[in-house]
Amino acid sequence: MKVVLVAAPIMDYREGRLCSIAMDAARECPPYGIYALASILREADHEVVVADLIALGSNSIISFQSHLQDCALVGIGATTLSWPTARDVITQIRQLRQDVPIVLGGIHPTMFDRYILAMFPVQFVVRGEGEMALPALCRALESNADLAQVPNLSWKDGEGRVVRNPLAPLIPAGKLASFPLPDYSELPDGAYKTLSIESSRGCAFDCSFCSTSYRRSWRPMPAGAFVDRMAAVMSQLSRAQHPIIHVVDDEFSTNPRRAMTIIDLMGRRGLAPQLVYDSRATDILHDGFISSIKGLTHRLLVGAECGYDEGLSRIGKGTSCEVLEHAARKPL
Repeated sequence: MKVVLVAAPIMDYREGRLCSIAMDAARECPPYGIYALASILREADHEVVVADLIALGSNSIISFQSHLQDCALVGIGATTLSWPTARDVITQIRQLRQDVPIVLGGIHPTMFDRYILAMFPVQFVVRGEGEMALPALCRALESNADLAQVPNLSWKDGEGRVVRNPLAPLIPAGKLASFPLPDYSELPDGAYKTLSIESSRGCAFDCSFCSTSYRRSWRPMPAGAFVDRMAAVMSQLSRAQHPIIHVVDDEFSTNPRRAMTIIDLMGRRGLAPQLVYDSRATDILHDGFISSIKGLTHRLLVGAECGYDEGLSRIGKGTSCEVLEHAARKPL
């Protein structure tokens, strides 16, 4: 079947003109989830068109109109910040076609699936991880099978009632490494500053302020498998503005020894990417971490979150001002 996957940008009005803002104005890296799901569906012999509105800096789907006219499913990824754009995209699709089913995914639809299905002209929401659920939905639609068997799916039955299928177990680390990599060959040259890759999913911590979907569920890919994937993504770096890889993990260095092993394996294979990644102050202070990784670090991001110890304790950050200050003094 033919599927159109839409990446909705974060947008707002500036001087009366609607434009991309925040991270989507900077276009740091491609939306990893959308491009990864596209590769997974293609591996299952579906035809997939990626409508990357972030790359276009637009909320308009007019350039994809011909694909929308003959597709069998439209998928839209949305965060809370990009939800206004996703709503506009839904309206545009319904103006073109009333019949095509729409499935939403991402953190915002996952959290508000009942409301979205009740209030908007969409048929499905995939809650949580989509790598298994979206292909299962496509199979069910193709064969007119029972939607109740599709994991993670929220949907409306024949009487308009919202049905929430059970969530599948979280995808284990080894399985994550077996999925096909995103295919960035369709990216307009220079649309993004860097390319994106995932080495782990979830976070080992449980900070109260965080919107991370998978707290206390860190699942790291085996180091060797990730290095293989890194090499494959590096072969597509000509599509980006800079030869830089953004590791989109919640925290790449959750286990500093694993991160150091990855760097060592890349060195042995002659791979020398420049990396952008998230880290923690405690990881930076791990013996040997900085000296191991600094040659490959273009930029690392550390969330201080709070400037006093009581606040850090209350939010469950697991660090202190002294640790943050000590890490900030470490030379890269």
